[in-house]
Amino acid sequence: MGAVYRALDESLQRFVAVKVMRAADEGRGLTAKQVTRLLDEAVSQARLNHPNVVTIYYVGRDGEEPFFAMELLPGPTLGTRIQDEPLPYSEVILYAQQVVDALMQASRHGLIHGDIKPRNLILAGDGIVKLGDFGLAKTEDTMPTTGISGTLSYMAPELSRGTDPSDQSDMYSLGVT
Repeated sequence: MGAVYRALDESLQRFVAVKVMRAADEGRGLTAKQVTRLLDEAVSQARLNHPNVVTIYYVGRDGEEPFFAMELLPGPTLGTRIQDEPLPYSEVILYAQQVVDALMQASRHGLIHGDIKPRNLILAGDGIVKLGDFGLAKTEDTMPTTGISGTLSYMAPELSRGTDPSDQSDMYSLGVT
């Protein structure tokens, strides 16, 4: 759906990650639904002021193309990190506790991430993991959904039957992760 680029924020002289939406059909502009989805992602993520959630700095448009700037992390994602070898148990517990804290903060704001998986957990160095990619996040006012969304390999079984995502489904996905 989107592409992320490294960019220089000239006003603050710092590097940031910039996420832009890719049009479904490359020759055409973005649909209103795609624009709304990207902007909703930025707003959802920005609502969470938490050390284990990627920080959103700015939302804007370049012409008609929406984008948002967020903190640039050294990475890799947890998905990349575990490709070569499994994590030691102590790291699993360390990262899991941090993600649980981030999900608790999301829950306090009525937000369900909806796509917890290794690729959405970014290693920030010094034993810190940050939750990103709130593109499928839901709030009470954005449910119910139509259709199934998320990554099947990490999805709670009840979601495949069309039930609404919940705090419990996020925790299930974290457990699978």
